Amino acid sequence: MKKLVLYIFSIIFFTSSSMAFAETIDNYKKNIIINQKKINIVENMKFTDEEMKEFLQVYTDYQYKFLDLELMESNNYSYLILNHNKMDEGEIYSIIENLFHIRGNKLSLEREFVMLLEFENILPVKKIFRYLQIEQNLSAIEQYQLVQQIPLLE
Repeated sequence: MKKLVLYIFSIIFFTSSSMAFAETIDNYKKNIIINQKKINIVENMKFTDEEMKEFLQVYTDYQYKFLDLELMESNNYSYLILNHNKMDEGEIYSIIENLFHIRGNKLSLEREFVMLLEFENILPVKKIFRYLQIEQNLSAIEQYQLVQQIPLLE
């Protein structure tokens, strides 16, 4: 009996340890992605020191939320890529609805972030627009890379 309890405890311990490790890896990956985006943004924005400091404080939180939505979107596309030949119309419709929902949430989140930049006087309007242009360019590159992997449905 003691061996069984020890065995079960070992399984639970190692499973929870590996799950915690996977969560740490995911957070590490998120930090890398966010830091790469920060570098691109900072290199192209022509911030003053004060603008950069204030911008980056709110940008990081925004990007974590945005990245969660992008992960949901990526999961839908991954499912589509793996199952495109065997999906029924209900599954396809569900993916369509999910993708529209995610796009709407991403747009709402982006609007909230821009409004925060404006109302908190973090950036002047011209720099907010410049930021949106840079973010749009980065997004277009990511989208192009993504669509190259997605097969067209028959």
